[in-house]
Amino acid sequence: FSIPQCGSSVEIPSGTTSINENAYSECAELVDLTLPDGLLTISKKAFYNCVSLKGALKIPDSVTTIGDYAFAGCGNITSLILSKQLQTLGIYSFSEYKLYGLFCIILILRMYKP
Repeated sequence: FSIPQCGSSVEIPSGTTSINENAYSECAELVDLTLPDGLLTISKKAFYNCVSLKGALKIPDSVTTIGDYAFAGCGNITSLILSKQLQTLGIYSFSEYKLYGLFCIILILRMYKP
């Protein structure tokens, strides 16, 4: 996946399996994000400090890895649906997140589900 152009709405192309480190980092105008099925990895700081990103964020079920600080600073995200296949969640992936406490509880419950 080549270095993207930043805009208010971004749809990652179908067939993309990885979003590179810092791909959309500091993209202040990004409001709406669509991630494709088949995506496996969201790398470190991929969407770091995208302060205008808002609303619901759905991480496709194919995603197994979310890197450190991937969505840190995206404080206007109001709901989050995590991948059912998530295996690795980097540090501070969703820091400065309005629902951070609830997110942590849900993640812990999913990790220790018998």
